[in-house]
Amino acid sequence: MRILACLSLAGISCVVASGEQSVDTDERESLPIEDYRYGDHLDINKVIEISEPPEDCKPELERMTYEDSNGKRHVVEFPVMAKCPGISTDN
Repeated sequence: MRILACLSLAGISCVVASGEQSVDTDERESLPIEDYRYGDHLDINKVIEISEPPEDCKPELERMTYEDSNGKRHVVEFPVMAKCPGISTDN
């Protein structure tokens, strides 16, 4: 489920560079958080950061910081199913 959410958000245009830039705390707090809804079109040029939900086996909100094709940074929040300790999701 989490992989599907990340893939649908990132889309084909998303390429995560090995030299990704980190987002400092002040910048992250100053960016408005946008709610993602399935089917929304996101202009993702570069993923900067994706938060990791806790391992508590319940739905959680995750955040992704990305840069659009104009160089503007965005923070989008979307629901994911958190990992469950001891339960493998590999098929």
